[in-house]
Amino acid sequence: MLEQRLALGTNEKTSAIVWVHPKASGRPPREPALGPDEQKQLMAWQFARQEAQRAAQEAAEPEDGGLGWADPGTLHCSLQGLTAVRLR
Repeated sequence: MLEQRLALGTNEKTSAIVWVHPKASGRPPREPALGPDEQKQLMAWQFARQEAQRAAQEAAEPEDGGLGWADPGTLHCSLQGLTAVRLR
């Protein structure tokens, strides 16, 4: 694989990187957006972030045990007299 730099136009600061391959070899392989070290750091950060969110969510959950008085819709239904209504 051969890499060449070409100046484009009249501006000497503008350049393009051209990958030269034989015609039969197909398109050149795509370069990864992140290097292996950056990818490991990103994955470790994401895992730590997910664990922190999970711990915060568990700490924020009310420990009501699924009781009816803790349901926010129960007060609404009882004030409107809808607790005794049953649909068949």
